[in-house]
Amino acid sequence: MSVTDLKTSKRKESSETDLSAYYFPLLSGEDIDDLETSTENSPLKLVIQLWDRAILSSFLSTKGDFSEASTSKLAEVSMDILLHSSNDRFAQIRWSCVLTALLKRYRKTVRVTFSWKDIYQLMVKCHLQSALGYEGADLVSAHAVVFSRLVRRCRHFFSPEAAGEIWTEFRPAFADLSSNACLEGVGFLALFMPTRPLMEGAAPATHHWNTWVEEWMRLWQSLPHCEYWNACWQGLFSRLSKHDVAGIVSWGNLLPALMTQILWGFEIPVGSALGSSPVGRRAPRECHLLFAGECLPRMRSSAKILVYSLTLAEGGSQQHLNTLTDYLENYYHPSNGGMWTSSLTSFMRYLAKYFFKRSTTEKTADVAWGGKLEALQRKDFSMCLMRMIKGAQFSKNHHMSVAAASALGLLAYVEPETVLPLVVQRFDEALQTCTATHQLVAAVDALALSMRALLLHPEAVAGSTGGMSSAEVVVQALVATLPGIDANDPPKTMVTLKLYNSVLSSIGEISDEAAEGKSAVVSTYLPIVWIEWVNELLQRLFLLFSNLDPAACRGGGDSASSANNDMDVSFLMYGCSAYRPCMELLFARMSPAICSHAIRQLAKFIFSSTLSGAVSEVCVLVSAAAWADPAFTMTTIIVPIAEKILAEAAAIQSSGSRSLSTNQEATMKWMICTMTAGLHYTGEALVPHKDLLHRTLEACFALARQSGCLGIGEGASQMVSVLLGALVAYYPVDQYRAVGAVDGCPGKPEEWVCDPASLEAQGAAIAWHMPSPQEVVFAEELLEAHMERPIREIQQECGGGTGEDGGTGGSGRGGKERKEQARVWLLQMEGALGARSSIRDFAGGPAAEGGDAASTPRGEYALVGQAGVLVGAAGLRERAAHALHLLVAQQVHSADAESLLLLMHVIDDLLSCGRREYTDWQQSYQAWRSDAALLTQPKVSMEPPAGLSDAMEISGAADSESEWRPRTARPRWLVVERAFLTMLWRASQAAYFRDIPRRDAKEAGEAYLTLFQDVLMLSQHKYKAVRQVAPPVLSRCFKRYPQLPATVLPPLLRALNGQSETGKQHDDSEEAVLGACTVLSGRVMCRHTMRVTEALKALLLALLGSAHHNTIKAQGAIVDLFTVISRRFSRMAAERSDEASAAVAATRKVIMEMLAAPASTSMHWRYTLMANILLLFFLRPRGRESPEDATALATHALQQAQAPLASVRPLGCTMLALLLKAPFKPLTTPTPSASSSRPTWRPRVLFAEATEEELANRSSSTEAALSAARAVLLQQGAGGEVLKEMMSMLALDHSQVGASGAGSARGSMGGTLGLGSRMLKLICNAREWPRGRQVATEAAQFWPLHVKIFKQLARAAPAEVMVQLRAPLEAACRSEERPQQCIAAEVFAGVLRSGVVETEEAGGAWEVWMAPLLTRTLADVPAELLAEWSAALRYAVSGSREVHQRTRRALLRALAAPPPPSAPSGVLAKRMIYLSAVLVETVHCDDPPLVAAQIDLLRELQETRAHASQQVREQLGALAALLCAAHLQPRRRVADGDAQTTSSVQAAVQEFVGSMVGSAMQDAQAVLDKGRPQESARHSGGEGEMHASAVKLAADTAEAGRGAGGEAAPCATAEATAMEVTPAAGNREAEAQGVARMETTMYWIMGMVKSGEVYPAVMEAIVDLLVPLLRVQEVPDRDFGMVSKRTLAYLKYLPFPAHLLPKVVAALKAGARDPLWHTRIAVLTFSQAFIFRHAFSLQSGHAEDLREVVFSLLSDVQLEVREMAAATLAGMLRGAGAGFAEQVRRRSLEVVNAMAGAGRARSSKKARQGGGGGQGLEGDAMLTLTQQHGGVLGLSACVMSVPYEVPEWLPEVLIGVAKASSKPQPIRDTVTKTLAEFKKTHQDTWAQTREAFTEEQWDALTDLSLSPSYIV
Repeated sequence: MSVTDLKTSKRKESSETDLSAYYFPLLSGEDIDDLETSTENSPLKLVIQLWDRAILSSFLSTKGDFSEASTSKLAEVSMDILLHSSNDRFAQIRWSCVLTALLKRYRKTVRVTFSWKDIYQLMVKCHLQSALGYEGADLVSAHAVVFSRLVRRCRHFFSPEAAGEIWTEFRPAFADLSSNACLEGVGFLALFMPTRPLMEGAAPATHHWNTWVEEWMRLWQSLPHCEYWNACWQGLFSRLSKHDVAGIVSWGNLLPALMTQILWGFEIPVGSALGSSPVGRRAPRECHLLFAGECLPRMRSSAKILVYSLTLAEGGSQQHLNTLTDYLENYYHPSNGGMWTSSLTSFMRYLAKYFFKRSTTEKTADVAWGGKLEALQRKDFSMCLMRMIKGAQFSKNHHMSVAAASALGLLAYVEPETVLPLVVQRFDEALQTCTATHQLVAAVDALALSMRALLLHPEAVAGSTGGMSSAEVVVQALVATLPGIDANDPPKTMVTLKLYNSVLSSIGEISDEAAEGKSAVVSTYLPIVWIEWVNELLQRLFLLFSNLDPAACRGGGDSASSANNDMDVSFLMYGCSAYRPCMELLFARMSPAICSHAIRQLAKFIFSSTLSGAVSEVCVLVSAAAWADPAFTMTTIIVPIAEKILAEAAAIQSSGSRSLSTNQEATMKWMICTMTAGLHYTGEALVPHKDLLHRTLEACFALARQSGCLGIGEGASQMVSVLLGALVAYYPVDQYRAVGAVDGCPGKPEEWVCDPASLEAQGAAIAWHMPSPQEVVFAEELLEAHMERPIREIQQECGGGTGEDGGTGGSGRGGKERKEQARVWLLQMEGALGARSSIRDFAGGPAAEGGDAASTPRGEYALVGQAGVLVGAAGLRERAAHALHLLVAQQVHSADAESLLLLMHVIDDLLSCGRREYTDWQQSYQAWRSDAALLTQPKVSMEPPAGLSDAMEISGAADSESEWRPRTARPRWLVVERAFLTMLWRASQAAYFRDIPRRDAKEAGEAYLTLFQDVLMLSQHKYKAVRQVAPPVLSRCFKRYPQLPATVLPPLLRALNGQSETGKQHDDSEEAVLGACTVLSGRVMCRHTMRVTEALKALLLALLGSAHHNTIKAQGAIVDLFTVISRRFSRMAAERSDEASAAVAATRKVIMEMLAAPASTSMHWRYTLMANILLLFFLRPRGRESPEDATALATHALQQAQAPLASVRPLGCTMLALLLKAPFKPLTTPTPSASSSRPTWRPRVLFAEATEEELANRSSSTEAALSAARAVLLQQGAGGEVLKEMMSMLALDHSQVGASGAGSARGSMGGTLGLGSRMLKLICNAREWPRGRQVATEAAQFWPLHVKIFKQLARAAPAEVMVQLRAPLEAACRSEERPQQCIAAEVFAGVLRSGVVETEEAGGAWEVWMAPLLTRTLADVPAELLAEWSAALRYAVSGSREVHQRTRRALLRALAAPPPPSAPSGVLAKRMIYLSAVLVETVHCDDPPLVAAQIDLLRELQETRAHASQQVREQLGALAALLCAAHLQPRRRVADGDAQTTSSVQAAVQEFVGSMVGSAMQDAQAVLDKGRPQESARHSGGEGEMHASAVKLAADTAEAGRGAGGEAAPCATAEATAMEVTPAAGNREAEAQGVARMETTMYWIMGMVKSGEVYPAVMEAIVDLLVPLLRVQEVPDRDFGMVSKRTLAYLKYLPFPAHLLPKVVAALKAGARDPLWHTRIAVLTFSQAFIFRHAFSLQSGHAEDLREVVFSLLSDVQLEVREMAAATLAGMLRGAGAGFAEQVRRRSLEVVNAMAGAGRARSSKKARQGGGGGQGLEGDAMLTLTQQHGGVLGLSACVMSVPYEVPEWLPEVLIGVAKASSKPQPIRDTVTKTLAEFKKTHQDTWAQTREAFTEEQWDALTDLSLSPSYIV
């Protein structure tokens, strides 16, 4: 059979493979058609769910040419299986993987339509609705990841109407943004929304994409500080931009808002503002679990949006990208590292990737996003990207520099004229630098990645390399980088070899001879003497090998003590290294003369050196030489080494010594390893020397036997393996053959190819090594000598029986000889098994059928592949297995661990046929991918061949042979290697899965099973090393034969529970338990036990029966095994059938009896915990237990909830909460609650959970549990001991949490409370609480699990619970201990949440004792427990049922009553905190008493804004922010016809906000006047003058706001604001009240920003408060000043809506005119962040106004203002456009030039007087000192705006700055600082900086009285 025919096939002849008969070979067509009508547990369903997916995945991995009907049918059936196995997560995971792989690989041929609703319902049912029982955490998380990945593939196959249906379904989720429902909604929307119909033109006309997108953008902007929210929306918009090829969406209106979001995503620091926001909203756990795949890195989405919107809108996004680059460019510089570096790196990488991808798509397919990119557009985009790359290329951050080099490599193919000159220039600069050596690594890396583009486009660098051609540039790089091969600099060595690999792959043959008369292609365009370069390269490599230190270069360790030095490799042998392919390519491309010379040089080095630290590296050179010229290498290297080995071995044997010296051992290893390397791929060249090779092998094994040197034996074994592989394997013999020059022109680089099929068309087909008869004979001789003969000797030696010593355990010389002999046998067999799958498999394989290498395996459908010809006699593996079985029996009790490990390796090779091929494929494929990343010529650079007509249409049609389409090209050697690896993979799969579809272990034969049992026995060996090796061998056998796990389970369980086969108890060793637990923890065994009920039952009972193992290691292994089972537990084994349910019931009965037995009191706590957890595993919640079981379990749960064992109590609570929980209600369409205005959107399943009969049965089960709980409570009802004991025990859990710190409670209590909470979440799919708005302080010790228990008990027996709880609850509330207070809070929360406190059954407990007790307790709560009690109140009022309304009213009556006037401030602050906790859940309720209470509360807040206590004001502001955030948000329409009304509460809120805005200016003035003496007021112009200025400022602000289109505040116009600013007339009390009101206002602002819900009405009020806030930034009161600064800092991170930006600008302009210079400083500080974060949303006119304000402040009378204005202006110059920057330079230079003309006419004294008082100098033409300083500061800002560049205008500006060096202070200081900063930022590129100046300019700088320290 030809190697080229090794493809996926089957016995039936067909042009296309039909998979339908394969993937269900046991099912008929009618069965598949009737799949939807099959029952849940039918045999058909079980066959489908249990079918082995691995084989089907292997078929799909072949990428065979399957028919469209076949792939479509498989997709439909897979989806049907998925939807009908809704209760089996394991089956869903496996079939989701199959369907995902199918849709990914065959997405263009599959024709199917999926229902998004069915997929959505299944996802909700599995993850967001109450589950039907416990599932392991690993299973749940894996299901979420796999299922989300499937949805992303399936949404391409949704119906055209799906988009509208999906938006209609999830739109109600965004009605209330304070609820977590909006976070779930955006996750579902981003996951399910299909955008591909936009690309395919299949979007119906009913889809209003523009309307949707506008609403999505508004929603996105409503929550600015939630990373999850931003990531989901940005990912959705990025997909829209990619798929909207027709421009359906109006991107022109969206781009400013999108660019603002993109800019905010970088989180880079601006001015004094940090990059990341100090506030944010955290998404719940379930959102991250389900939608992690949609939360793509924001930089990735940003890059995609920018690239695909380049032509979608008028003008595109290019101008926005230019502005963005202006802002980001400086942050890419190496000196600007920080937390933002990773985001900048990702942005640059993805920007290049998507630009490259778009360019490729536009060339290869008829797709254009609003039009194809023109040449100028591509160039502009590339220039922007190059600006980022210039700074990032030499970054000290490794990831950034690598990303920059990768981006250059991609862009070099798209825009070579732009990129290649920079690459060459940076390489030249890096060669010349001496101080920054890391730059050379980055420069060489970029040159290597761009080398192919450089050779293809020599004209790109013609004018930028000083007259050098591209060929000369390449030669210069080859020569100049030779010193880079250095053992002390691994990175430089790696990139140097990478460069050589890139060059050698494109230049054809390496020859110095003329090309005439040669058939090979000769490289004629590189002017280099190759033989000299090769000599120098080899000498550098030899020196490198000599300097390699085993410890330093190999990651530590003593190589001398290593058994195999080949395992210790240097950096040259890493997977990403180009060393191996470079050397193989170098030797293969040399001309015969140069190659012979190189081989002789290599031989000289080998014979003159013995480098034990560089064996692997030298072997690569020898192997490359042998592959290039096998015959010459054999005679030059191999034969002399073999003769030397024989001579050395003979000398050692003649000496009679039985041990080798260190030098002798090192020399022998060196020679054996180098010789072995030279035998690779030599093929027929080995045959003439086979006698020499036989003698060499015999001498090596004899020496290993004599000396006991394991290293020599391993080397000889490796030599046998290599020899067999070279003789019988298929491999390419001309892999590195050159193809030919591009277009056949000798002056161009070698042409690259696309795939193996194209090689034949180019006359360069692959030449495979096909073993000759002589090679097969040689291989048979090797097998006879090293396989058959050791087998016979083993049988002779061990066949007579074994003893305790096993031949190795005895003492004396004979024992040692037998041990060494056994090792040699094993080494020989290990080497012989190097023939791999060429040795016939066990009985039943091709040999049994009399087939040859082309025989088809036994299955009807199979993967066909063979790695080589078959050799060896029939039954060879069986005989070897028998011999190894004898050795196992001999060695099992020995103390020789090394021999046992060697034995395990041989057994592994023997049992797992195809393993070696698969391992080699895995390792080689990773290296191939690394090489392919370097050596891939993309489609975008491919041009049609010269023979094709220019008029031929270039398209992607695959059905027309006359059309050409560009394809990715790679070097021929890389394509050939991929073909070889594919063949290797097929061979491994064909050998491993040869029994498709049966895969019956019985077919393997008795020998296979016997050896398998030996491995099982060795898995329990006393040596840990042996036990660790055995489980992977067993796992491979399990996967090959799925029936084997059932056979090994009984002995493993006997080792675990200590019972013999007869059932008697016996003592097993610790090692047996350790080994059994390791095997049982394996994935395959665990999967088997989770799928088979009896196996699961036996395993769990064995675990509970393993308590007699009392060693620490044994118990640790048992606990680890139980942990694995708990994380992978699946319920299907327990609920598959009635028999399974009966088995589970019997298991649970045994566990209950075990826990109820008297001996259980002496049971170890681990097993008590284990037994209770198992009960939870099998618990069926929601009333699915029988009444009898529910009664027993409820009684047991109540007992465990008050158990003294801390780890058991949460499990009892969990069990009780599940049993008492009501069953599922009949499904109804959700409707809004009558008691709440909040829409009740929740993810819902549209099909019924159960029938009416099942619901009735479940109700009876729940009632039985309730009755049992009630009975337990009534047993000791008078004393109340049950609940009292429960409370005391549960309080102990809080004390344990407190011991480890409240802050880390949830993480540290994984074994107690955390366990119960996690179990509850996994069983019930419980979501994180709270579900709504987050609070500032988390209640670390408030556990909802405890609350649920008391809630259910109160509902079960209200009267009994109320009576029994009174005494313990009163005691707990009186206690000062934290645990007692925590449990009291949880009890109150549960009882109140139950809704029974005001019912008749409660007996008036609320009015009699609960309400007074709660009131007293809340008043006395210490500060450290406020969070817990607040959480309790919040939990109590949550819920939407009618019973909860009574609780809310009762609590509000207790809390809303105004406190007495004499109440202390602490009580008032606590009351505000409690009210916030209650209102956060009830603020949307329309219940009249609650609405009235909110109105009264708002009035109270308005009256107490000026409270004297700071803590009261802080809580008052937070409470007011809560009410405003709830009632000022726009009521989003969720359906057509919804009306938006303003309630009375909203009116009260608006009145409250209006009062704050109305008095803000007066309050700010009161802050400024507080504590200021009258003299100070008079000195500053008088108090009346200051108030007049404030009045004018307010009036100007209001007028400017109206002129800019702003609106009035909710309840106060701007005129009223100005009128209210009146002098305080010395009323200090009024001043104090004003200060208090202002502080409350600031707390309110911070509360609004922290809430993350800043709506338009709120934002408008904040804008009106901006000027007062700016005025109070610097005040005498330090506490007030800290609050004001923190408030303004929060506002820097607040995105202002576009319609309010004019008012913000007007406020800043007014603040810039404030008479207080601190206000002007605050304006400048705020403007730095404001103009940056709103750069894309500010209109040009407003931006210009703000810049003009900043420029005018350069001449402010206050020095601090001028300096801050300069710093602000420097930042504004980035991104402001060339016009504004030119204007600043011109105006500043005019001032400086005027200074130079008039400076000598005025005296320095007058100048100082003018600077001190700000007065003008004599004469109208004279400038004041502040104006002069402003001009210099303007030029300084221009210099600071380009800290790392030298634009053409910079020299003139610097000269202008230098001219002012003689001016008085503070001008002189500004000049000094500017020039010093310039030198510091340009120090690394000082030579290039100097070149930017003319001689005159440079002389002028050095002559203008400048100190030499400025410029040198």
